[in-house]
Amino acid sequence: MFIEEARWLNELLGGLPLERGATVLDIGSSTEYFRRVEQPYIDYYVFRPLRQRGVGAVHVDVKKDDGVDVVCDLTVPGPEDALESLPRGDVVLCSNLLEHVTDRELVANRLREVTAPGGVLIVTAPHVYPYHPDPIDTLFRPTDAELAELVGDGFTPVASAILEVDNPRRSEAPARAMWNFIPYGLFRLQQSVRHPRPPQAKVSAVAFRKPAA
Repeated sequence: MFIEEARWLNELLGGLPLERGATVLDIGSSTEYFRRVEQPYIDYYVFRPLRQRGVGAVHVDVKKDDGVDVVCDLTVPGPEDALESLPRGDVVLCSNLLEHVTDRELVANRLREVTAPGGVLIVTAPHVYPYHPDPIDTLFRPTDAELAELVGDGFTPVASAILEVDNPRRSEAPARAMWNFIPYGLFRLQQSVRHPRPPQAKVSAVAFRKPAA
């Protein structure tokens, strides 16, 4: 998540009439260390204000680790038993996950399913961003309208934006691959050249409300 994305979420969530005791499902949450130390603005802008309002968060990830409340993989086809371990979220947040899955329709369907009736589904994805396998990158780079078409079936639009974010670091994986095609000395020289203005990265963000019944 980018800091600009976290600020957008802060404003959006701050405007939702969430009651004390409401639940936010954070899909693809990673660890508490990631949210508080590696990218501390995630906790500062997104989850800290929710805690202050008495809104709980359930952090969901595929790996068991500190700060992961429920281990669940929404990307694996098959029986829906895995979804039974998840509460239905008054807010469901899925940040920058869809470019890392091969079956986006499956994941979008499951995100809609775990959103409580009357709840809000928020999804973000990179729009302009370098290749970054984690462990795969399908190069899914939707506009906000394309992202809305994928995830918002039957839901009412709440917000939509393309956010300009800080320039990302250049991808290391393609750089390592270049070793196979050019002399190492030339490769080192090429890597040492700093471009004065790398392309600006952008993130698509959409939010929808699920019908109450």
